[in-house]
Amino acid sequence: MSRVLVVGWDGATWTVARRLARAGRLPALAGLMDGGAEGILESVPNMNSAPAWSTIATGLNPGRHGIFYFDEPVPGTYRRTVLNAARRNGASLWRMASEAGKRVLVVNVPISYPAEAVNGVLAAGLDAPFTTARGFSHPADLPSRYPQIFRNYIIEPGAQSAVRAGRIQEAKDQLLRAVEGWVSLTGRLMQDEDWDLVFVVFTSSDIAQHFFWDEANFPFIEKVYEVQDEATGRLVELARDRDPEANVLVLADHGGAPNSRGPEFMPLWLEDQGLQATAPQPLKSRMLAAGFRLANRTLTRQQKLALAKRLPRMREQAEAEARLAGLDWSKTRAYADGRRDEVLVNVAGRDPEGTVRPDEYAGFVEQLKGSIADIREHGTGRPVVASVLRRDEAYRGPFVDRAPDLTVRWVLDGPIRGFACWSERARERMRGVAERPPQQPGGHHPEGLVVAGGPDVRPGEVRGDLADVTPTVLALLGAPVPAGLDGRPLDLVKEVPSTAGPSPSTPTFSPAEPPGEGSAGYTPEEEDEVRRRLEDLGYL
Repeated sequence: MSRVLVVGWDGATWTVARRLARAGRLPALAGLMDGGAEGILESVPNMNSAPAWSTIATGLNPGRHGIFYFDEPVPGTYRRTVLNAARRNGASLWRMASEAGKRVLVVNVPISYPAEAVNGVLAAGLDAPFTTARGFSHPADLPSRYPQIFRNYIIEPGAQSAVRAGRIQEAKDQLLRAVEGWVSLTGRLMQDEDWDLVFVVFTSSDIAQHFFWDEANFPFIEKVYEVQDEATGRLVELARDRDPEANVLVLADHGGAPNSRGPEFMPLWLEDQGLQATAPQPLKSRMLAAGFRLANRTLTRQQKLALAKRLPRMREQAEAEARLAGLDWSKTRAYADGRRDEVLVNVAGRDPEGTVRPDEYAGFVEQLKGSIADIREHGTGRPVVASVLRRDEAYRGPFVDRAPDLTVRWVLDGPIRGFACWSERARERMRGVAERPPQQPGGHHPEGLVVAGGPDVRPGEVRGDLADVTPTVLALLGAPVPAGLDGRPLDLVKEVPSTAGPSPSTPTFSPAEPPGEGSAGYTPEEEDEVRRRLEDLGYL
């Protein structure tokens, strides 16, 4: 088997990519499609990039690798804390390849900080706070080796602050500059290092879709695809210069779609159903939450970071007040935060002020699932929910208890204008939400993509899911495919090695060097930078 180049286009939408490729606007992608394989990769149930790239990287579903979002609940509280690859269970693709004697180059994969001690080079992705942070890369001196590249290197191009401030062109320019940084680093490593596997992710496509999925700005999304295609072409050329028989995969962890706005209405619907209750809050709490929302909306990332450094504990308290402000937990049986495609149950014994007894949990969840599935749009009566999944339906494995109680998947044929409700008060509040423009006009679609070309690739259409990526890449490398993975090599692989490797079911994450001392291995300053970045992207 030959060398393998994998290029991730985060959130790339198959219908958009295929249309542009057929129109001659994505020549690198079109070149792979010509005589190669192409098709759909089904994303993880919540379509979130953190579990999606973790599943791609391990061949395991989130119930086995344990990552469901970019943050996770703090046990015994209603707070959440950011996480990184140190919380991921299961061996990574680059660890498995390294142990098979392959040399790897890994750049900008989400949930890859702190850098693992791989056989090769790894530069972490958006969960890395800074390029100067301890644990950003393996080897640790990578930034000092390439000062010209890292002088303008962008780990993750935050766009929301600039968009909110009306600096639209600044946001667009940053998204394009980031691609140049990622491809420059990857290309230089491909020239300077020996390698068997290269794995790089371009995340500008996903961010562009979140903020520019509207008629006026959609041409910019196409521009990002074109820039990422040009970058992909440069890497394909370098790969084929090193090895004319190199195999190439381009893939996406999910697709893009108009923002359904469903999560924004869910808290109001739960209140209307008598499941989520509010109560008057003390003046101090109201002021703290209001101040946090104002600062989050108006300050730049640098200003937020400076303020957080001065008042680190107040920030954590304010975030908790703002996220679920005003809930009366003694009367709340189920709740939603208005941002995620999920509903959580307030369980006695699990949550600090739980109201649903463990012995009634299963029946309550099943009843709630049915009620959510029946939600209709106000005024039209059209169904707005495609499916509702209990966590044991969505995931399997030892970490299912980390998952949300219910995951909601929306009908993706345009923004929802509100849910049908009992009370006029709820309908009026939903009208108010619907009349406000969304912070992000774009959302996620459950279908990612895969395009592959090379001598070991069988031409034709394929369909699989994200867990199939790791076994597919290992098979193309001629490396053993471990037993016990949730995925299998896609049909695009002409010849799958007959030998199987050991099961990766035990935690095998091993950072190259210990990161900081704070939560998830971050120092307080580093954790706050990652929080700000994730907030800017709309993930928190």
